[in-house]
Amino acid sequence: MNTRTQQAALRIRLLMEEFSPQELSEAIVLLGGQPEEHLAHFLDRIKLNTAGPQPSLKSRSGRGTRSAHTLDAIRETEPEKYQLLRVFETQLLEGERLRTLHDVRSFGQMLDKEFDPGKSRHDGIGRLLKKLAELGLDELREVIRRAPASNVEESEAYLRLSRHIISGGKDSEAQAD
Repeated sequence: MNTRTQQAALRIRLLMEEFSPQELSEAIVLLGGQPEEHLAHFLDRIKLNTAGPQPSLKSRSGRGTRSAHTLDAIRETEPEKYQLLRVFETQLLEGERLRTLHDVRSFGQMLDKEFDPGKSRHDGIGRLLKKLAELGLDELREVIRRAPASNVEESEAYLRLSRHIISGGKDSEAQAD
């Protein structure tokens, strides 16, 4: 069994732990499967219908190529580091951690004072992953553990406060009526 097969098995296991059977079933339907179709049957059908590897959504859209290239470089040589970085990248792209460009910049500068994230959060994520890939496995675990999680409720509270300050409280008075 090659490393990519082992990685696929790990990812499937992670999906099974993260999502309920009902959610996974609905996801399979979204991907073109039949309702109540068993995952193995769905994968067999896909294997028959595809001639070769399909480009990922990220490479088709042109986004994610910089960080994907960084991760591809360590995929075979350091699979555990690759998996850690891949999960962290997903959290970053979904806004679960380091939600703003400023957050990415601050976190990157914690690793390297000269860290420059670029002009967009997406560029910053790619550069941050490249910097993280240079770390040893134990150090990488510790650094990722210290990355702050985004608090959506807190962000929304700050947004409401800023709107209240900007509007002079007129919005909150109108909502009270």
